[in-house]
Amino acid sequence: MQECRDWAWSPVIPGAPRFTLRGWPAQALAAARHFLGAEATARPPEGTTAVVCWRVPKGESGHPPSSSGFLWRPRGEVAALAGKVSVEVDASGNAAVVVAAADDGELLRQVIWRVLPAVLGELALAQGWLLLHAAAVGLKGSALVFPGPGGVGKTTIATAAAAAGWPVLADDLVWLRPVRDGPPPVVGLPRGGWPTPGSGLFAGALPALAVVFPALGGVGERQVRRLAARLVVRELWGAWVGLGAPGTAAARLTALSQVAERVPGFVWVRPRWPGR
Repeated sequence: MQECRDWAWSPVIPGAPRFTLRGWPAQALAAARHFLGAEATARPPEGTTAVVCWRVPKGESGHPPSSSGFLWRPRGEVAALAGKVSVEVDASGNAAVVVAAADDGELLRQVIWRVLPAVLGELALAQGWLLLHAAAVGLKGSALVFPGPGGVGKTTIATAAAAAGWPVLADDLVWLRPVRDGPPPVVGLPRGGWPTPGSGLFAGALPALAVVFPALGGVGERQVRRLAARLVVRELWGAWVGLGAPGTAAARLTALSQVAERVPGFVWVRPRWPGR
């Protein structure tokens, strides 16, 4: 993996992994700073750091696979980025290289909002953290985590919690770390419109109280039911944010199983509005 130079800044995610971005174009850095709630830095951060490099592709040869890591190409929901973006993850999980053009505004937006979270999730897994597609709110010094795909009501839950005076950690991306004893710590990753930690969000991690999976039922349908640990693992597997490197599947399963063993999981069925 080619070494990238000229690091720029590291996002501030209290209690969670620290990342340094190197060689990124100014427009992308500005968007990433907003996305991650980052602060500019004058020197590389102390402690464990994973590096995410930016490299502009040269010629039409593409990005060759590396024997020292995992090469990811867009597929599924981001298949439209194929041929424009690729990511190489170092086998150690300490670095990744994003290969993309630097002069396409829409491409930069897609990289920041769709590719970068998956890259960070993959690197964080090597440091013992899980990045989940979830909302999280504070409750009496603990955290309720609401994982799920788009459209199940994560932002609605966060908005309602804020209106009720509950602290909102995040409405879309949440860091969670399995620990040997006790509930795993939860750290919200600010994304768009929510205040930064210094403006009212928690500045540190909160212990997970429960994992609640929102679901839309029929008109007037309301239900909360406990899930067996194996079903919690299945649902969390789908909520994990990452590139899906084949070599990390075992680590991912182990981490999710540890969460399911230590945190109760529930399905929360909420009524669907008539006509929807």
